[in-house]
Amino acid sequence: MIESLPPVFLSFLSAVFLAVTQTIYRGALQWIGPKAITFVTNLTLVTYASTIYILGAGLEKWPLVGIFWFVLAGLCSHFLSRNINFISATLIGMARSQILAQFYPIWGALLAMLLFGETMTFPIALGTFAIVLGAILLVQERGERGRRAPLWYYLLPLLGAFFFSFAPPLRKLAFQTIPSPAFGIATTALAGALLQLGSIPFVENHELNPKTWNKKSLWLVLIGGFFNIISAYCFWLAIKNGKLIEVIPINRLSILFLILFSWVFYQRLERINLRVIAGGLLAVEGAVLIILGR
Repeated sequence: MIESLPPVFLSFLSAVFLAVTQTIYRGALQWIGPKAITFVTNLTLVTYASTIYILGAGLEKWPLVGIFWFVLAGLCSHFLSRNINFISATLIGMARSQILAQFYPIWGALLAMLLFGETMTFPIALGTFAIVLGAILLVQERGERGRRAPLWYYLLPLLGAFFFSFAPPLRKLAFQTIPSPAFGIATTALAGALLQLGSIPFVENHELNPKTWNKKSLWLVLIGGFFNIISAYCFWLAIKNGKLIEVIPINRLSILFLILFSWVFYQRLERINLRVIAGGLLAVEGAVLIILGR
């Protein structure tokens, strides 16, 4: 059973399937915007996760406190963080925004130590920083000329990463009363979709008009959603059964796999160079340090 697999390995599997998902979504971006993909992705997660929950053992009770933590996790990760990242990408450029967003594992480790008393060993700390540095090298775009922007604009992607880092601890808190990853995924994704719908009057170009969606892109999103639910379920199980200071940074290896898959399927769009190789090696070395430092 998948539940019996080690949490670190589950987080690694999640990273692989997440990279597959993002590679497929990249193809869909040719015909549909990122906000629309986010909305459809949330709906597919709700559908797939609800199916898993119905086919499983289910739960006798749904404590409101557990639902509250799941919804709050959805607010932080599926709504606040993503919208802040959209704004920061517009203000300072996608590359700079993505670089600063890679500090998410560091915020997550601090929250894990603060909320759950997890112990940070030197190898795990070194491995986390190695993965963060490797991720920065992987997402950095050489030669990009970013627009000049006020210094405080650069706080936005850090703030987005900060909000995103709250999601795993909130999920772990919810598991104390509702120990069902499928229920949690469905609740969190539904909250994200409803919040996105509620923001339509306040957002220009919300991309949520189905009449503007390309059918081919929707099929790609649905196919990607299948891999996405596998990734999500593995990661949520890792959060439930493992230590956050271990599973969060391991999951960031998805960036490395995304680069590799993109090079295989979109060779004209990605180039494997010394910077990418260095970032990949750092990320792998960081993962090894975390595993050995447990």
